Amino acid sequence: MPIGEVRVSRRRLTRQSWTGARLCVFRGLRLERVAVYPGTVLEQSMFLHITKARYISDYKIEVVFNDGRRGVADLSCVLKGTVFEPLKKKAIFAQFEIDSELETIVWPNGADLAPEFVYYRAFRDDPQLQAQFEQWGYIA
Repeated sequence: MPIGEVRVSRRRLTRQSWTGARLCVFRGLRLERVAVYPGTVLEQSMFLHITKARYISDYKIEVVFNDGRRGVADLSCVLKGTVFEPLKKKAIFAQFEIDSELETIVWPNGADLAPEFVYYRAFRDDPQLQAQFEQWGYIA
């Protein structure tokens, strides 16, 4: 028996049946309803939000998450494709802000990144987080 559902709400998935918590999981352009069962990865996962962000240099952003972790995310690897190509200009890249609805970084051209991906980029070398990154599909 599922304990809740995740439904699409605009560009994010929102947990419907749990009190006030939100899930910011992006699955590319394909967002879908997902049943959540007790003990599953989705049920146990931390719902990450970026609370602060500051441009450092090049394509690096210092980020603070709602779990209290602070790190530097090198986002140079995402600057491909129609939406992200303009961000190769460092002056444009530095114009990001935190969207209060999405709770992640966004750029004026509409580009945004899932907070989980930014978390991965900031802490990808942390041995304690490798299992979580594997569950999220960022490492094999």
